Amino acid sequence: MDPDLSLVLPKADVSDERAFSCQVTAGTAGSAEGVAQLRVYEPPEPPALTANPGILSVMERSASEIATCSSRNANPAPPISWFKDGARLEAPTERNDDLYVVSRSVKEASGLQSVSSTLYLRPSKADKDAQFQCLVQYPLPRGQVGNTTSERFSLMLHWHFAEDMERKDPCHRIAAKDPEWKKWWWVFVGGSFTPDFTENVEFTLESPVVIKEGDDVRLRCQGDGQPEPEYIFYRVQASQAVELATKQDGVLTLPSVSRASSGTYRCQVLDFDSPPEVQLEKEVIIHVNYLDPLTLHPGRRVTVPLGGDVTLTCSGQGSQPPKLVWRKGKERVAHGDTHTLHSVSYQMAGTYTCEASVPSVPGLQRDQTIQVTVEGKPEMEERPTRHQLLAEGQRIQLTCSALGHPEPELSWSLPGVKPVVSSTGNQVMSQVMVEVTAALAKSGIWCQARNRFGEATQHFILEIGDPVLQTATACQTPLRLLPWPGPSVRRSLRSPGLSRGQPHMGLPGPFSPLLTAFGPSCYRTLLGLLLPSWV
Repeated sequence: MDPDLSLVLPKADVSDERAFSCQVTAGTAGSAEGVAQLRVYEPPEPPALTANPGILSVMERSASEIATCSSRNANPAPPISWFKDGARLEAPTERNDDLYVVSRSVKEASGLQSVSSTLYLRPSKADKDAQFQCLVQYPLPRGQVGNTTSERFSLMLHWHFAEDMERKDPCHRIAAKDPEWKKWWWVFVGGSFTPDFTENVEFTLESPVVIKEGDDVRLRCQGDGQPEPEYIFYRVQASQAVELATKQDGVLTLPSVSRASSGTYRCQVLDFDSPPEVQLEKEVIIHVNYLDPLTLHPGRRVTVPLGGDVTLTCSGQGSQPPKLVWRKGKERVAHGDTHTLHSVSYQMAGTYTCEASVPSVPGLQRDQTIQVTVEGKPEMEERPTRHQLLAEGQRIQLTCSALGHPEPELSWSLPGVKPVVSSTGNQVMSQVMVEVTAALAKSGIWCQARNRFGEATQHFILEIGDPVLQTATACQTPLRLLPWPGPSVRRSLRSPGLSRGQPHMGLPGPFSPLLTAFGPSCYRTLLGLLLPSWV
């Protein structure tokens, strides 16, 4: 017993499962008693399964032993359930000709419980592919339940009864082997014989579940007769059946189907031993989804004046209404059947794609493109036009780029140059290599773009010399007055209040005399040139 008057059982086992009472005495006030019921839980070992190794006959008139599931050393005794293809078998414990279980329980020397359950079932041909399994459930503390399952197993069935027939009529049996299909056929002349005829036929769409034009469709027909019968496939149209194929494996493949492939298909099982009441024909209806080609308006190509408006329209029909989306390149620009471009610019020109899809039919989609051309006078693309050079004779490459349609012709104010010209879409680009002279620095260089709608020009300014020296000279300021700030001043220039490379009137310390010496205009200009290199 613990100091706090708690009763502790260090190594509890099944023998400790009982009621414990506690009594409290308070002198003349009397006494009181409490009772606690102790439960000891022990999970069982994994179930052991012993399946019937024999071959079971579907012609038996009573249930056969299928398998025994055992679970050892648990407390309390766990119940055992049986499953067929994942569904619980509601098996009674009373013996009958169809389905029941026999359960046993043994108390081990340790006090733990071992249980077993034997399943009895009268099999049928429908059980030939069935998967059986047992489940052991056991209680745990706090109302929880654990479970463990056995491996799955299947039955070995037969419905060829040569042994029975041989005993009944051994003189009239002739064993004949079919050399083509490698199966035994038993022929009986006289005597009693129950043939293995087809009782059930299944005809299903195997793949794909949702069909679209261009898919390969597989239909599977299967009967349960032995040996496996032949299958004849038909296409049913206008109450007439057109034979398509005869198959031994029961599989009909329809390659690259179209909408015309939609309709009813029939499978007929050739089994002349089956009685008239057995339905040997089954039908399957398939529906092939489709999308018609898309229609675009105003057409596959449209020309719009610069600054104008245009509406692009896309329409499509199919087995289901399609979802429409507009894209330019990889970017989605609109949903629905229309896309309107307002005040078009040259940047809006290009290829627009209308995509149609049916979300419920994976892979069913179409697309169509429309080329939008924007025409008008040239527009120069913004590029740096002011260039600073240190000395005459330095070479520099200038680039002139313009947008327009018809494609602009670019020319330079430089005589004798051979520009490199390239074009992409409605953009044309011209590049020249120039050796800078004082005359060019004075006049600048012009690039002109021209087409039948008009023209545009761009002026390139070339400056020779150090901009700080030029500004200082223009402001008549000796270079020795220009400060070169130390680390502390540079740190102050990096403060959030200062923008890199921008003149600032509130600089501290060494910069104050500059404002007086240079004047506000030169002060701002010099700081704008110096700050980028200092900071």
